[in-house]
Amino acid sequence: MFKNIILLIFIYLISCGGGFKDYRAIPIDQVDFLTDSETKTEDNITVTTSVLTETESKDIFGVDLSRKGIQPVWISITNNSDESYAFLPISVDPDYFAPNEVAYLYQGLFGGGKVHPQLSDRFNNYGFEFKRINPGETREGFVYTNFDPGIKYINITLAGYTTFETFVFYLVLDDSEEEFEKIDFTTIYTENEITDCTSENKFIQTIKELNCCIKSGPDGNDIYPVNFIFIGNNEDIFSALIRRGWDVTEPYSDKWKRINKKEYFSSPLFRTSPMGNYYFFDRTQDVSLQKSRKRDKGTLRQRNEMRMWLTPITFNGKNVWLGSTTRDIGTDVDKVKDFLTKKIDPDLNETRAFLAEDILVSQSVNKIGFIGMQAPSGPDNPNKNINNQLWWSDGMVLVLHFDDTPNTLSEIDFYDWEFPDEYIRRYYKNKIDSKPGE
Repeated sequence: MFKNIILLIFIYLISCGGGFKDYRAIPIDQVDFLTDSETKTEDNITVTTSVLTETESKDIFGVDLSRKGIQPVWISITNNSDESYAFLPISVDPDYFAPNEVAYLYQGLFGGGKVHPQLSDRFNNYGFEFKRINPGETREGFVYTNFDPGIKYINITLAGYTTFETFVFYLVLDDSEEEFEKIDFTTIYTENEITDCTSENKFIQTIKELNCCIKSGPDGNDIYPVNFIFIGNNEDIFSALIRRGWDVTEPYSDKWKRINKKEYFSSPLFRTSPMGNYYFFDRTQDVSLQKSRKRDKGTLRQRNEMRMWLTPITFNGKNVWLGSTTRDIGTDVDKVKDFLTKKIDPDLNETRAFLAEDILVSQSVNKIGFIGMQAPSGPDNPNKNINNQLWWSDGMVLVLHFDDTPNTLSEIDFYDWEFPDEYIRRYYKNKIDSKPGE
């Protein structure tokens, strides 16, 4: 009899969606979460954004979203232009969470598979309403993104009937355990230190005069070759990278020394874990980015890394960034220095090709080219890095020219410079020769 009563209660709770916990929260207008917000205005459109700290997130939603790997980003858009725009949340995070998806993570023990009603209302009411923003309108709310500790790049893309508007924000989070320095890219060089190349020949010559490789220290050994160059406005470049899922990397700090081995290999938050500091222009990389190819325990071991330096070179007034990209395919214990060291794919031509394909899909590139900077190497005559791992490259540097208007793959133009191999040379040459009027 007693068992039957328990069964009836169990069925009742499932059918009624009972068993949900009460999550108390502070009214949003009583939480001062806009203190560290940033605002930008372009073409009569004003965008304000702020990333909730873990404390603010608990206050507003009544739950610790960081434990679920979720970070709410507040976005407010005021359209004072003459055109209507649609906000594309996927530009903020390609893997953002829907409001009910977040609430479902907190379903009760006897919730019957239903989303939490209290949290569902809260996440939906506070979420950004994805409707067209007409002239004179303001829309605002949260986008539920993947958690990024310490530093967060936020890309906001608005699609009009004939144009796109892009806003890129670089926020340092106040509740981080460590100190993060926000770099002002406009102050790295003085005006007198910048060389503007107004011809392709001058640009190629200036690039070839640079060191071929990034180094282990200011006076250290060569580590990896420079294998990519980005030309364009900073917002166009970083907007494309964010849309393609490249994450900002945390600096190495004491926090990472305190993390146990099991967590190091398993936490999904480690898609932003530190990478080593290397040198070019006598300084460590200005930007560290990584793209994990997995969101589970393989996050750390299967990622592509990118280190970037702003150069004192401009090309027809556009910024020039250079860097090196590698593909992590495994990890080993480093018995000499660090807790872990990575295994890289030794074929850096393959890694460079991945970067090219990945960024071209963003439709932000309007021209591509190659410049030879290093002596070629291969499996029969490989190079070695400081961890005694092999790598080889054909010596070519990928050059991508970014634009502020979308370009399909068929619209991409080519610099008739140097090419990685004869097959690609023939392919590009045919494309160049087939241009009308040329």
